[in-house]
Amino acid sequence: AGASTLVLPYEATIPEGVKAYTLAYKEGEATAIATELTGSIPANTPVLINAVAGTYNFHGTETPWEKDEKTVGALTSVRACKYALPGWYVLQDHNGEVGFYRVEKENSVMIGANRAYLTPSVATAAAKINIEYPEVTGITSIKTTTIENDVMYNLAGQKVGNDYRGIVIKNGHKFFNK
Repeated sequence: AGASTLVLPYEATIPEGVKAYTLAYKEGEATAIATELTGSIPANTPVLINAVAGTYNFHGTETPWEKDEKTVGALTSVRACKYALPGWYVLQDHNGEVGFYRVEKENSVMIGANRAYLTPSVATAAAKINIEYPEVTGITSIKTTTIENDVMYNLAGQKVGNDYRGIVIKNGHKFFNK
């Protein structure tokens, strides 16, 4: 639908054709402000992504992985897939209308790994987000790669070597390393 949220464990170059925004909110304002990032997305920073349909590669540099969820401005990161709690606002497409929609029922909306949700206190206070979108048709997928392709992390987010046995994350994908 042209928009997605994203948080990466490394600083990543913004691919051509992609716009990335941080969201901020001032107490007492009825609007959240979207600020476009240029050049790169800082490590462990949840952002709102906007682009036309396609596959985009976010190339990054090795950076320490923060395994805890983190709130930056108006967005809170999600590290692993999980159900949104009632009251959270999650970016969704409802019949062609893309926006942050309030989750009403427990276990009804799954948030993907490396995504973000709008912090409830901000969503409750802000009636809209000021952002200019270019003409878009949708993002079909986001692929992540790092410059150093051999780097692997365990499920706790710790860097591991090739001799580590178990489930590892390499280039944004989970593998069983035998």
